[in-house]
Amino acid sequence: MPSSETLAIPMFKWIGNRRFVHGNDGRELIFFHGGIGLRVQNYSSGKKIIIRFSIYREDGAAEQYILFPSFKKHLENGDEEWATHQLPIFPWHSPHGNIKAATFSYILQAENEALYPECEFLFAHEGDFANGSLNHDFPIVSYSDFRPFRFERTSLEEAAWSIYNSPLYHKVLFTREPTYSHYHPLKEIHTLLDKVEENLRNEPYRPHYVHFSLFNFDNINIARHLIHLSHIGVNVECIGGWEQLSSCDWSESVAELRRNNIPVIGVVRSTPFEPSDGIASMHTKFIVFDGMAVMSSSYNLDFDKWTENRENGIFYYSPAIALLYEHIFQTIKGAPFQTYTVEPSAQYNLYYSLGSYMNRHGLHFSGCDIIEAEIYGARETILAVMFDVGDFHMPGSGRTLFQALIDSARRGVAVRLVLNGFKSEVQHECPWEAGNRPLRQDLNILAENGITVNLLYNNHNHYSPLHHKFVIIDGENVMAESANWYPATLYSDEVFSVIRNRETAAEYIEELLLLLKYYRVKTF
Repeated sequence: MPSSETLAIPMFKWIGNRRFVHGNDGRELIFFHGGIGLRVQNYSSGKKIIIRFSIYREDGAAEQYILFPSFKKHLENGDEEWATHQLPIFPWHSPHGNIKAATFSYILQAENEALYPECEFLFAHEGDFANGSLNHDFPIVSYSDFRPFRFERTSLEEAAWSIYNSPLYHKVLFTREPTYSHYHPLKEIHTLLDKVEENLRNEPYRPHYVHFSLFNFDNINIARHLIHLSHIGVNVECIGGWEQLSSCDWSESVAELRRNNIPVIGVVRSTPFEPSDGIASMHTKFIVFDGMAVMSSSYNLDFDKWTENRENGIFYYSPAIALLYEHIFQTIKGAPFQTYTVEPSAQYNLYYSLGSYMNRHGLHFSGCDIIEAEIYGARETILAVMFDVGDFHMPGSGRTLFQALIDSARRGVAVRLVLNGFKSEVQHECPWEAGNRPLRQDLNILAENGITVNLLYNNHNHYSPLHHKFVIIDGENVMAESANWYPATLYSDEVFSVIRNRETAAEYIEELLLLLKYYRVKTF
């Protein structure tokens, strides 16, 4: 099979002038804009290209990022120019020391197939940033191992249909207790990591793995547990948002993982330090444990930073569900997403925001189509508990989210939104005035059309602890995990599950009632 280099070659690269920017903790950093262009043969329609950009540091650690170049223009002979300008380059600010070199390789996708690279091309040496210019050649510096696992559509369909016909073994855990409590999700994460080690002892000749896909995972105890597993032979890989994994917001947890040769890959969905480019991100929050279990949540693994946050996580104990999440993990890494057949009304389904699905009649649909269908399918109640909500057009129908909610309220469905108060007020420069400001105008439209809007706050200060992303429909259907109902979800990596189970719905209803009882609430 040909490699990606047979159908695409590096065409140009560049860096801009150095800029002084501020990291998330206020530190001043030197940042370089930069870009990579490829000349691509027009070999198929529906192409997608994924670039792996690697930065090698003084201590031997490697920062890795995944970029998504776009089509720019047609060239002679039917070729095309594709390029990206989304490189997160901080040459001299890192826990790993100065940059020594930066390289890249790329995957080509079309029609559910992929061509993988054989080579790493040089992007720059440290001195190039000091000089402010690049050499325009592309020497090959090493072999590339940028080759995610590709799933077959039939295996995904078999997994989905086996879930429909089996008991759904899962557990919902909330962050109501301290992190050392037996009832906090952190305890279950460590328990499952221990189970992976046990699997390795019992079956030493089978591959074992832990795959993280979390927006942020700043937890030193989890990092040390992963390092231990890696040292004894477990394959550990981590994916996160580029901001949290770069010099912009580095943590000692991530630095320790990299020092121990664990791949930590930042996904770049928006242009660094360009607010006009939007807030798309890699926003999933799940862990796949050795193909036997999965955690998917509203929380990131940074509990020590946000000890008062109200969050939820779902733990699934099912190899079939683990396979569906692993498919998404490999898709984010660069494998083609395989569209497979599902039954949307079944007891459980998993949806990926950038994926595509079809029903048994061959009709294709997206996760956003499912959100719309669930809203219009509500008979009595829609209870949405969200960190943030914003209006957006549904790609399938063209209707907007707010239109769907208002239509439901007008036909007699009781619609209630419980939102993070700090995010849902009119924004102001003075955060201490939070709790006294009016409702955002877009949300005010919902309140004026018969929808109850509750803003939640701490009792002792002006901030809000609410970081949930769950919806309960008719007291029996739950949509939960990483996806907020707002425009960025259309362009970000997100996952959410639909669970049709009254007992599960009752657990989420209990959390909603506890929020309304024990926190300060403003109602519109």
